[in-house]
Amino acid sequence: MVIARKVLLSGVSGILLFTSFAPIDFWPGAFLGTALLYGLIKDEVLLRRSVLSFISGALFFLPLLHWSSTYVGALPWLILALGEAVIFSLVGLLPFKGNFGSAIQFAATFTLVEIVRMKAPFGGFGWGRLGFTQVDSLAHLYPYISVAGISFLITFISVLFVTSFKHFLFATLLIVLLISIPMKIQTDGEFSVIAVQGGVDRLGLEFNNRALSVLSRHAEETMKISNPSQLVIWPENASDLDPIR
Repeated sequence: MVIARKVLLSGVSGILLFTSFAPIDFWPGAFLGTALLYGLIKDEVLLRRSVLSFISGALFFLPLLHWSSTYVGALPWLILALGEAVIFSLVGLLPFKGNFGSAIQFAATFTLVEIVRMKAPFGGFGWGRLGFTQVDSLAHLYPYISVAGISFLITFISVLFVTSFKHFLFATLLIVLLISIPMKIQTDGEFSVIAVQGGVDRLGLEFNNRALSVLSRHAEETMKISNPSQLVIWPENASDLDPIR
């Protein structure tokens, strides 16, 4: 009965993680989902930690990546989401004992798994990093600690919430202080941005099979811009060749 309840709650933790992303944008969901997952896997054996983490990852990535099914179909979406969940399950690789040291260990493991997902397999897939979820709460910290640092901070604070009352008070004070740091970001004035969508020759997974085709389409559309702009934004797949290789 206990394991059945944990299986159910691990799914809830994944859904909470999903709620912290668009279109819901409930940023506390990242903290709640992480805290719940940690509470479920601490003091468990490796197999249970891995299974519970996988279930959490599956219920996180299935709705998060559902948009991809529109372009590639249901089967590739399922393979991608469940494949990401397998990698996500690595957060349960190490044992956690519910103390302050485990908070650091879990945060480091979680952040490292996110970095691994960015790099592998097949060049990586960076969607779903918790560090993307706090633009409404911790935006002023991004220039200093980066997305990876925000991910570490989220998981570290989340674990402290569920380890002990003393750690709960410390985590509460820490997050209040972090949110209260004055933002030195200009919020008035105007900033001109132009987004370019050049399109592709064909829809589907083979949209970039012809070298330079997608890049050329976006370059041509960009050259048509007549209004001055401070920033021009291209989609992430606007170049079918990696410019850094």
